[in-house]
Amino acid sequence: MDYSHIAFWIGLVITGLGFLLLWAGGICFRWRAYRNLPAWDGATRPLLRWGLAVSVIGLAIFVPVLYHLYWVAS
Repeated sequence: MDYSHIAFWIGLVITGLGFLLLWAGGICFRWRAYRNLPAWDGATRPLLRWGLAVSVIGLAIFVPVLYHLYWVAS
């Protein structure tokens, strides 16, 4: 395995973790709204901020490596 394959899996895992954090923030928002609490209080904003940041970092790793692997394979 060379660097591009390792970077592919690292980028994929980081992107998945970011989407998981975004999903958790959405669930937190809906749960707080359902319970008639202020929906943006609690853990909602930090989860969404971290989820967005981690997703962008993961995509910044994943997309260029995927592009590179596509051109190497063709």
